[in-house]
Amino acid sequence: MVKRPARYFHVSGTYGITTSGDALKLKFVTGAKIGSRAYLMADNTHYKLSSTFTVDVLNLSCGLNGALYFSEMNADGGLSRFFTKKAGAQYGTGYCDSQVDLKFINGAANVIDWTPDATDPNSDTGIFGTCCNEMDIWEGEIRPSRPLHPHTCTDGVCDKDGCDFNSRRMDNKNFLGPGFTVNTNSPFTVVTQFTTNGKVIQNSNTNLAPRPSTRSATSRRLWSDTNSFESRGGLATMGITLQKGMVLALSLWDDHEADILWLDNYPLNASATTPGVSRGPCSATSGDPNTVQSQQPNAFVVLSDINTGPIGSTFSATGGAGTTTTSSTASAPTGGSGSIREFAQCGGESWTGSATCDLNPCKYSFCFQSPESDVSSSVFFQGLTW
Repeated sequence: MVKRPARYFHVSGTYGITTSGDALKLKFVTGAKIGSRAYLMADNTHYKLSSTFTVDVLNLSCGLNGALYFSEMNADGGLSRFFTKKAGAQYGTGYCDSQVDLKFINGAANVIDWTPDATDPNSDTGIFGTCCNEMDIWEGEIRPSRPLHPHTCTDGVCDKDGCDFNSRRMDNKNFLGPGFTVNTNSPFTVVTQFTTNGKVIQNSNTNLAPRPSTRSATSRRLWSDTNSFESRGGLATMGITLQKGMVLALSLWDDHEADILWLDNYPLNASATTPGVSRGPCSATSGDPNTVQSQQPNAFVVLSDINTGPIGSTFSATGGAGTTTTSSTASAPTGGSGSIREFAQCGGESWTGSATCDLNPCKYSFCFQSPESDVSSSVFFQGLTW
């Protein structure tokens, strides 16, 4: 259940954030305010970690990112860490992510050399910043393209590009979108799997050589991307961070720096037919913030049915909470000789499929590719209790 805050009407009238039952609605343009960010609260003074959620993206457009992600924020917003800080989580303070820019840092205003943005009246920059590990669970426009995207940080430096799992970028263009396998024409639930219309849908395979894989680090090597994710600690670092606890953030925003084209086609000077370039269905000329704000002011995203709990306890085949999936809807993608491909499910509560993995033994209910990836990924999946 999404709790209605005491300042609800102020939040609604100023930022366009409203609630209805267990659903949170983020509107794009409200008066002079563009976009918004909200957090899941454990109580009036502390943020909370989350797991399962349902998303409705039908009213988004190209150039907008309706996102749900975890941030390595302090549960109390940093109130107990910094003596200068007087406002805590109830005021939405203490935010950080892998992109660094902030107006207030550790209780102090970032006013030195504060410079207005040349194109965005709602954004400015100062000489300071604060960054932290960020786990993007969901990012997307009307046709979502990136449902999983971890960013790791070491020594104050973050992997801004992240290690994305993007079905379309991996040449599976009919998995996620209107009328596709995961049909975005209606709301759907995101767990470690997708559930929609009473059916559990395994994550997509890729169509890239040398073999189908769901390992994003492998895909970065195939595309010759700079793999700063692994050099910043990779899944092992993200798993340790998740075990400590991260704060759930929900946001809707546009992008004055890159027109959110990193969700669709990037780099811009590369051919869309080159593997790894095409990331979404929107054109390379879409996403201009001024155009989006004038033409799509009433765009919104709805995130609902947000639940916490052990793996398998927060959803059912019909999308509700508290019941595990039925075995008839959960099947294993197979590799060679009928065994299960790497990084697919091979066990767990109510699982009745095969427990034989293509390469290595089933561990933590998942098949891993190698002993090296088994170490880092097991930490990640242990910490990520969706």
